[in-house]
Amino acid sequence: EALFLTRFAGHVHLLSPTPELKAPAHLVAAISESPKVTIHLGAAVREVVGNGRVEGLRVAQRGAGETLLPVTGAFFYVQGARPITDFVQDQLQVSESGCLVVDSEYRTALAGVYAVGDVLCNHIKQAVIAAAEGAIAAMAVDKELHGRKQMAVDWAK
Repeated sequence: EALFLTRFAGHVHLLSPTPELKAPAHLVAAISESPKVTIHLGAAVREVVGNGRVEGLRVAQRGAGETLLPVTGAFFYVQGARPITDFVQDQLQVSESGCLVVDSEYRTALAGVYAVGDVLCNHIKQAVIAAAEGAIAAMAVDKELHGRKQMAVDWAK
């Protein structure tokens, strides 16, 4: 998101609560090399400051104390990328990242239950990817309901 925002913002402050960025190496390199991004590692927002609008953020940073970052444009708060899976209430296997665990046909360990989209951690978060996962899962359901060994394909008719 930080790299995307550099297309529109003069400058982006990226606050990470961890002592290092947890992202693919190529993204960490791109963010680190961008002159439009300042990275604040080990940082946590303590207070949103302003009168009727966001004017700044009071940020605590490990080893550096608190500082006030002015907000001169837009302010986006993105708290991690953990999917909302609490609705499964310990009925399905969840990874350490909080994502549902599925096989290559998007089956969970519970018979008849499939999962796709934002509750998974193995893909880029794009609607087209979730739609493709849904199509694969639907074909897997069809295979299971009809007792086939392989998925039926449209062009085979």
